[in-house]
Amino acid sequence: ESKNSGDQENLPFMKFPESKTYTIRLIGKHVRYFKHWQPLNAITHVDYKKEDPAWQAGFYPNKRFAIHVIDREDGQLKILDKGNQIFKKFAEFRMLNDINPAQRKAPDFNIIVTIPKKDGKPNIRKTEYSVAATRDDSPLTDEEIAMYKEKRVNLQEKYRAYSLDKIKQMWDELPDGEKISPKKNVSDSSQKKEETPAEPTEPKKEEVIKETMTEAPAESDDIFEEKVAEGTDSSDLW
Repeated sequence: ESKNSGDQENLPFMKFPESKTYTIRLIGKHVRYFKHWQPLNAITHVDYKKEDPAWQAGFYPNKRFAIHVIDREDGQLKILDKGNQIFKKFAEFRMLNDINPAQRKAPDFNIIVTIPKKDGKPNIRKTEYSVAATRDDSPLTDEEIAMYKEKRVNLQEKYRAYSLDKIKQMWDELPDGEKISPKKNVSDSSQKKEETPAEPTEPKKEEVIKETMTEAPAESDDIFEEKVAEGTDSSDLW
């Protein structure tokens, strides 16, 4: 097993600063995590749902994914950290073609980015992404695999959930005015359904929950593989 010598602080993120087509190559496994953006910035965990004060107040975390990619523009290893809009397309490719999009022999992916303007300025918050696999395979070279092994980061550790105590502390430190949940409407309900994980169908043993709640790691089930890890539901991955 190769040593993970990557520097989590220095490995850049894959960014999409302007409207154009970006080409990437997936490599390695992805992680899935849930993050609060408002009113606090923290990674939470599905097992925290009943005790996470922000979650209970109606601030539903966003479902996010992260994976290593090679940016074809500069050849550098980076981290792609995005939501369903991009990652569900990778899953669809896997289902339709029976090909792991991150395996050695697989295509590149074109990410077509469209950033609308508001009052003459780019409206980054409304960025739209479309994803398409390239026509031909783009096999990973020995050099690219070596670069990945040398520079990759431990994504499970990088996206490890904050401890529940830490989240509660952050919540307690917020001004009372920031703890008021946003008004519920149709779009909020649809976001909750899409972004919020369903509660487990069977209650977990208390000791298992306690163990998970201690700075729980990000989920690492590989949806690109044919078999889903035991104890998970493939429909819950996207």
